[in-house]
Amino acid sequence: MKAFWISALLLVLHLAMPYRAWAAQPTPELSENKALPKALQVRIETHLAALTATAFSPLANANIEIKAIEHDTVFLATDINMQSLFFGPRHYVLYVNPQLHTGGISDDALQGILAHELVHFSHYEKMNTVELAWFYSRYLISDEFVAHYERNTDLQAFELGYALGIKNFRFWLYEQISETGKVSKIKNYYTPEQIDNWLLDNLIQGEVTIL
Repeated sequence: MKAFWISALLLVLHLAMPYRAWAAQPTPELSENKALPKALQVRIETHLAALTATAFSPLANANIEIKAIEHDTVFLATDINMQSLFFGPRHYVLYVNPQLHTGGISDDALQGILAHELVHFSHYEKMNTVELAWFYSRYLISDEFVAHYERNTDLQAFELGYALGIKNFRFWLYEQISETGKVSKIKNYYTPEQIDNWLLDNLIQGEVTIL
């Protein structure tokens, strides 16, 4: 009976969480069926292969499916296939917005933000079903938790050497979205100026890695 209620809770939270993350953004539209441009698909796969061969080697054999989304302010997002939580190996989903291609994102910016997303997958790998249910519930109901979690995810990517790439992604992102859209981004993630401050502080202490 306990397993049933955990499964039910996970299902509800799993279905709700992507829309919790996207609903706060202006004019959200989700499409999982639109194909990505082939060039973007290849770029994503190439970066994922390089990242999982180095800084994210524990994810080298992870099953990560790439799907397209359409959204005004969300360009990448992560998810877990619900069925895989109970049957077979974990099956992850990386949502990718085709605007990454049309917007002309640079390779270092794309690599940086993919590192951020792989930190998410690394977190999921360490959670069991009950822990994921607790994580989903907090992400779903607490703006403060979202900001804390996403900024901590940024920090972990910085520490692996991807601060400059994420900084360049944020510059690119701010050019793609409205002023309204920037509000939640500035709240939930490090800004370029904050990244510079982090780099300076850690450079002075001799603890910074830059790739």
